[in-house]
Amino acid sequence: MEMVDLYVGPNKVHFSVHKELLCNKIPYFDKMFKGTFQEAAVNSATFPEDLPETFDLLVEWVYSGTIRPLTMIPGPDPQQPSAYRLSYPCTQFYSLADKICMPELIDLIMSRFHQVWREWRFLPSLNSITETYSTTSEDSPMRRFMCMSYYYMASHGHEEHWPAESVSRALLEIDGLAADLIRLTRQTKGAVYHPSQISACNFHCHDKTAPCALRGNEMPVGFAAAPGYFGGSGHSFGVGIQVNMW
Repeated sequence: MEMVDLYVGPNKVHFSVHKELLCNKIPYFDKMFKGTFQEAAVNSATFPEDLPETFDLLVEWVYSGTIRPLTMIPGPDPQQPSAYRLSYPCTQFYSLADKICMPELIDLIMSRFHQVWREWRFLPSLNSITETYSTTSEDSPMRRFMCMSYYYMASHGHEEHWPAESVSRALLEIDGLAADLIRLTRQTKGAVYHPSQISACNFHCHDKTAPCALRGNEMPVGFAAAPGYFGGSGHSFGVGIQVNMW
C-alpha cells in the first residue's frame, strides 16, 4: 500500500502513514495528498511548528479510532499540586485537531481533557490558558473551558498557587480572555463553578440538538451544579444541568 511521509517539529521526526487510510479519515490530508499541492507529487509533508507528540496521538487515532486515556503524572515534588502535569500535551493536540478541522476528534480530546479535571479537581495552568487562546479559534469550546477555569481560579484559587498578580496580568495579556470572561460573568449572574461540574458535552463542538456520540463515557462525580445556573433555557446535558454557553 502507498505510504506518505510526515516530518514533524524542528527536528523533523518522521511518521510513515498509509496514504488511503489517512486521506479517508482526514479531509485535510485528502486535499493535501490528492490535490494539486506539491505534497501530492512527493507524498511527503513537513510540519515544523507542530509537536511530534501530537502527531503520534493523531496517527494513533487514524489507525485505532480512539486516543489513549489522559491522566496526571507527578513532577519532581508530588506534594505540590502544581508539580503534576498531563500525561501528554492535550491542549496542543486539541489545537492540531482544530487546525485540521476534525470535529469528531476535537470532541474526543475535549472529553479526555474534561475527564482528567473531573477526577483530579485540578485546574489548567495559566500557561495552558495562554497557549489555548493563542492557538485556537475565537469560538473554540476549549476556550470556553479555559475561561471558566480562569473564572474559578480568580475567585477560589489559593494565593500560594495562583498569585493575584499573575492571575490579573493574564487577563491583560491573553487576547480575548477579558471579553469571554465578561460574557461568562453575565451568563452565570456572578455564580462561579468548577468547569468539571459541567457535562463535557457542553464543551463539544457538535450540534447541541443532536445526540452526543460520547455521552455516557464519563465517570460519574459526586456533585452537580444547580439546574439552569447559566440562565436562559439553553440545552440540557446530563446531571440535570441546563446551560446556555456563548
